[in-house]
Amino acid sequence: MLLLFHQAGASRHEYDPLIATFTKLGYDTLAIDQRSGGSLFGGRNRTVVKLGHSASYLEALPDLEAALTWARARGYRTIVAVGSSYTSSLVLLLAARHPQAITAVASFSPGEYFADKNLVKQAAAKVTVPLYVTTDPAESERVDEVLRDAHGANITRYRPASGVHGASTLVCARDPDGCKANLASFEAFLRKVGDVPASAAGAR
Repeated sequence: MLLLFHQAGASRHEYDPLIATFTKLGYDTLAIDQRSGGSLFGGRNRTVVKLGHSASYLEALPDLEAALTWARARGYRTIVAVGSSYTSSLVLLLAARHPQAITAVASFSPGEYFADKNLVKQAAAKVTVPLYVTTDPAESERVDEVLRDAHGANITRYRPASGVHGASTLVCARDPDGCKANLASFEAFLRKVGDVPASAAGAR
């Protein structure tokens, strides 16, 4: 199961172009509308609409917690939390809080986006499950900061030749120069943590 969390100003529709690829890899997906978001990438964020406003980034953490609880209740043994921009930091907090519940974490463009500028670094240092981290090359210093105290062999830091902010780096309409290489790197990580042979991923 991939738990897919969107970036600021967006909704679950951020991941629409990627669902078929993830399905071919053998993963079910749950993409949610967090309470901090909007209409970026099309569609609408139903949670924000119902709430009447977009909440702060950190206030969205309970939404991630609820998604994890949902997946566990349905018996998924492999659960990968995928975050984009501000949620790429929240998934680190989620994994630090629930080390036995999450199989792996993918963090696309993390940073110290919250008032406590040590919160994400401290969480990253506590993550022991496989951790995939990447961002736009222009934002690499943010990742340096987040990983300052995290040095485990569990960390896969992918440094793309070309990229854009957040999980959009996997979508060719948003990152035409880097999407293919970036998606290939992420697919390799997902096959490894899901114990899926390359031959089982289906023809591309």
